[in-house]
Amino acid sequence: MMVFIWARILAVDASCRAYLLKDNGYSYFIQILSPASGIPVGNASEHRAMCAFILSMFCRGFHQGQVVCMPPNVMGACLAHLGDENPLLRQWACLCLSQLWHDFAEAKWQGIREGAHLGLCELATDNVPEVRATVLYALTSFFGIPEMSEEVAKIAGSLLIMTADGSNMVRKELVIFLSMFVKRNEGKFLVAAFEQMVQERDNLTGVARTQTAEGMRPSTQPSERHYYRVSSGPGALGAEGANGSAAKDTLGAISPNTIFSAIWQALLMFSVDPFPEVGHAAQIVVDYVHLAFLQSPLSQHTQDIIKEISRANLRNFSLTLPTNSIPESKRPVSPGPTKAEGYFTTSLRRSASIAASLKHMALGYASGETPLLILRL
Repeated sequence: MMVFIWARILAVDASCRAYLLKDNGYSYFIQILSPASGIPVGNASEHRAMCAFILSMFCRGFHQGQVVCMPPNVMGACLAHLGDENPLLRQWACLCLSQLWHDFAEAKWQGIREGAHLGLCELATDNVPEVRATVLYALTSFFGIPEMSEEVAKIAGSLLIMTADGSNMVRKELVIFLSMFVKRNEGKFLVAAFEQMVQERDNLTGVARTQTAEGMRPSTQPSERHYYRVSSGPGALGAEGANGSAAKDTLGAISPNTIFSAIWQALLMFSVDPFPEVGHAAQIVVDYVHLAFLQSPLSQHTQDIIKEISRANLRNFSLTLPTNSIPESKRPVSPGPTKAEGYFTTSLRRSASIAASLKHMALGYASGETPLLILRL
């Protein structure tokens, strides 16, 4: 009865959690949450789920609550319940972990020692979408310690399977998780995104060259020649020798088949997600990286490549326009993107022009101000 009363109280007034510190009142709920304690009731999992809710509210934004919950091993009790058959208990065990180590480095290090992040990753394929969403929420709050970069990269790699999740709630939480990963590894994602643009440019211009070889007038691309000349010069990354000769873009061997390239492609795919909240959240991350391009030494190269992509798209589109000989009834109503188009072109087409979109992206920000990447306040 006490569990039910406190669950109702904290659900409407979280300020009452301070009373749980008096006479160690919180220890009663920790004892019930422990899997070793016997509960003489038929619905023990539901009682433990309410205790996990009470302790999560007790730790939420309350550092004293986080500190006192560490010695009784609340984390160990929550980890033990991650495999419970009751989805409500699994869900609140994840949320309790997220509040226990939120902005609390000591709890995060304890989570690493106990393998908490590994246990959470095992629930990435849980059959309940609410559980999968809370797993991502808990792992997102796991960020914050620079020395944990290796563990975080492993976590991000194991969660890529969730990019095909059918729940829009899970996909949105995944975008938020990936946005934090992008923020922590901004430089590496700039490389991955730049190479994606170069590959997109090469694919489109390759199609254009094939079409011109069949009898159309070839087009000159001075910016492309300039890029190859700069990137393949002496001292460039991936140059084959002192003479600067290289068979292809020298940046092409840096990020392919890496976790950063895979995540960037996933974000580009999410930016055109049919669910508006997912697409908008992913577009914020994509725009953040694109704006970083314009503020980096690669700014001029980026603008040149974007212009080439725009020209190639217009050229390919004009070559595939239906002729007047096709009956009106047989013309496609809304033709989709051609095979030569990739995620980068498709994701940015929603803004009238790629070049115009990125050229004026900085408008609306004050001097020295950068766009906020925090998607969850």
